[in-house]
Amino acid sequence: MKLFSIRIKFLFIFTLSSLFFIHKLAHAVNETVKTLGSGGTENIALNDAKKNAITKVCGETLIGSTNLKSETEKNTKINSNGEASKSLNATSKSTEEDQSLVGGVIKSFKIISKKNDGDLVNIEIEANIIECKKSEAIQNAVTGQALFVQLQKINAELKQLGTSKGIVDKPKTLAQKYHNARMLSQQGEVDLALKAYEELMKEKIIFADPIQDMKLLSKRIYGLEGSKKYLEKALSPIKGRPEYLYAFLSKNEKPIFENWNIVQENVENFPPLGYSYLMTWMEYCGTMENSQVMSCIREIGKLENISKVSKNLVDKIKSGENLNYYIDSAKAEVDSDGFDFQFGKNLYDIKVLKRN
Repeated sequence: MKLFSIRIKFLFIFTLSSLFFIHKLAHAVNETVKTLGSGGTENIALNDAKKNAITKVCGETLIGSTNLKSETEKNTKINSNGEASKSLNATSKSTEEDQSLVGGVIKSFKIISKKNDGDLVNIEIEANIIECKKSEAIQNAVTGQALFVQLQKINAELKQLGTSKGIVDKPKTLAQKYHNARMLSQQGEVDLALKAYEELMKEKIIFADPIQDMKLLSKRIYGLEGSKKYLEKALSPIKGRPEYLYAFLSKNEKPIFENWNIVQENVENFPPLGYSYLMTWMEYCGTMENSQVMSCIREIGKLENISKVSKNLVDKIKSGENLNYYIDSAKAEVDSDGFDFQFGKNLYDIKVLKRN
């Protein structure tokens, strides 16, 4: 009898709990319906305002590392119609929020105004953008097989342009701009060639060999130090991207150890940086006294994930994927010549790298 009484009580409590749960669920559904009905439009307007704020500061087609911080915060006042009223620089921050948004990261925002126009809602916000980043969709569009397809189209157009031997008036495509830069360089018009290359730095896809050419040509007319100053200004559109760091690697100088994080984070985005960084380090070690060479090389072995990263880069050479980042594939050797031997065999033989 006592056992029966306990079962009855348990059944009663379970029934009450179930009714309470059903009531809460019904309430939640009701609130969701209300939100979708009355506030849904408002939420959409707010999301639109956020996306427009990011687009105005970062641009929807920004290409670069997903992990790099922007050098400054950027404040912009924006409404859901995409109208910006100001853009200011402030102090650098590191907080990250709203990372799912395309193009950049919003640290914080505040609603300036909200207007109802019938069923439509127009919201104006002031957003604090702390990081511009590449969206996944854009990243996939310019790496791997998709990048190879783009390169094939560019080379096909270059082949057609090559038959004319002339300069394209008002170039619009990447191929036309590259063709003009190369032709002007061959004609000895270095200043004009550099200006043509500068236009390539405004494209969505940045290839490695135009940067190589800019470094070579600018050294020819400005000298080593003058070239650095020129590149700082000419490459400002891509500052903060791995291609920018790539431009400032010098075979006469040891790469900065702290920049390795940028290198390994961009092995898939821009592998030429990886080849250039590591081969520059090896060549720098070769300039040292014999007694110091091995000590210098062992520093390379201390880089985080060096075995994994270098193996990835070697595999890209073997598959030919590394060539996809150069319009003129022959110029890939400028960065990767000897890399397969050094990082695929030699550094393992001398115990600097370890096989997993």
